[in-house]
Amino acid sequence: MGTVVRKNEFQFNISDINDKEELISAELRVFRLRHYIKLPHGHRGYYNAKVFQIMPRGFKDRLIDSQVIGHRSHGWKVFSVSPAVRYWIHYPKHNLGLRIVITELNSEEPLHQDLYQFAKHPPHHRSKQALLIVSSNVQLPKLANLAEVMKTVEGKKLHYKASENNQNSNQLEEDHPSRSKRSVNKRRDTNGRGYLPQDYSNSPCHREDLVVDFKDIGWEWIISPRSFNAYQCVGVCKYPLGSNTNATLHATLRAMMSYFGQNSQPTLPCCTPDRLRSHTFLFYNANHEIQINEFDGMVVETCGCH
Repeated sequence: MGTVVRKNEFQFNISDINDKEELISAELRVFRLRHYIKLPHGHRGYYNAKVFQIMPRGFKDRLIDSQVIGHRSHGWKVFSVSPAVRYWIHYPKHNLGLRIVITELNSEEPLHQDLYQFAKHPPHHRSKQALLIVSSNVQLPKLANLAEVMKTVEGKKLHYKASENNQNSNQLEEDHPSRSKRSVNKRRDTNGRGYLPQDYSNSPCHREDLVVDFKDIGWEWIISPRSFNAYQCVGVCKYPLGSNTNATLHATLRAMMSYFGQNSQPTLPCCTPDRLRSHTFLFYNANHEIQINEFDGMVVETCGCH
């Protein structure tokens, strides 16, 4: 998500999230910088970190989440901010951002900001910039499809690569992704048309592994997972069809007609996915913003003859 930072205020562009989506969760992730300020004598060393939703003028800022943090603790801090994001989805003009305030455990008075500085980009490294991680279920069928997201992203020539200076940092560019040649240990046909498939002519319909590596297919805008097992359905559907093939009656009739040599022989039934399940991905959308979504029909659970 695009971020605007003012001191300890953080504003995110969530215009790509619409009210047709079911918000599951929203997290604010901020990186607290290390400091070397000594504690006053007798201080227990703990503070309250509070996240407020900044409200329009005339309204009191809304407390969204809080947690106890140590005086010396630094690194990533995570706050749940779902109520604020849900409000912004319905009232986008009121998206004024979030403010982090640190107080004593039994006080409402904010402490000096030198005690709780958070990373900003710039001057701090991009890998430490504040993030708003939103998880939602897309309700519209035409959007609940990774292929549709891919068309949108690749249409804008978006790709993701590691910085040349720091392989742990990330950069986004709008450009044609460069494809490097990789050595592969797979058989190709003599005409160079592609990989020769394994011979399944005598194998009954079944499910087997199909590991998808997004780097290999140029989908470098996928952040996580970088690869996953989608599985695939292979084999043939010849008569007699076993009970494990989940064959439909129509498929059984086609297989029988082919087996018994009818004059008008139909094609054999196809070994195809019988049931699929969803999978969750973290990715950069077309606006260079981090998004997490669950997409339907990504992993084969069972295969059948149809």
